[in-house]
Amino acid sequence: MGESKWEHRKTLYECIHRSDWNKDEIPDYEMKMFDINSDPIDFMCLYLQKFFRIIQYVYQKKWENLYTDSLLENVEEDIFYHANVFVNLNQEFIQKHTKEGVISMCKALEEYAQECITKGEQRGYSKGLTNKAYEIAQNMLSEGLQHDLISRLTGLSEEAVLKLSQQ
Repeated sequence: MGESKWEHRKTLYECIHRSDWNKDEIPDYEMKMFDINSDPIDFMCLYLQKFFRIIQYVYQKKWENLYTDSLLENVEEDIFYHANVFVNLNQEFIQKHTKEGVISMCKALEEYAQECITKGEQRGYSKGLTNKAYEIAQNMLSEGLQHDLISRLTGLSEEAVLKLSQQ
C-alpha cells in the first residue's frame, strides 16, 4: 500500500540472515505481493476479490466504484470487517447497514455520502461563524474597545483578541 512497488525480499530465505540454519529443515515460502494501487483484482477467489476491491477503491479514493461495482452490491459482513482493518470506516456505520450477515453497499454508500455532506455543511457553518467573530472583533479593536469587552461580546477568548490586536 505504499507509493511505489515492492522491490525487496519476496521469500522466507531472503528474510533470514543467519548462516547456521539448515535450509533442508525449513521450507522456503514465497510471499505473494499485490499492489493495491494498481494491480487488477480478477485473479483470485470471489471472497478475496471483494476484500481487495473494497481496500483498493478506498485507497485510490474511487468512492464511486464502491457504489457501482456489481460485485460489491452485497458484501458479506466478515469481508467488510476484514477490509475495514485497512480502510478504517465507522463501526456503527457498518453495523447499521448489515442485515443477515450481508451489507448493502448501495444503501450504505448513499447514506455515507449524505452524512459526509451534512458534516461538511456543519463544519463550514461553524468556520463561517468563527471567521465572522474575528472580523467583528477586528472592527471593535479599530474602534478602540477594550479586549475584555470584545471577548465577552464576540465569544472569542481574551488571548485570541490580544493576538488579533497585535497583528
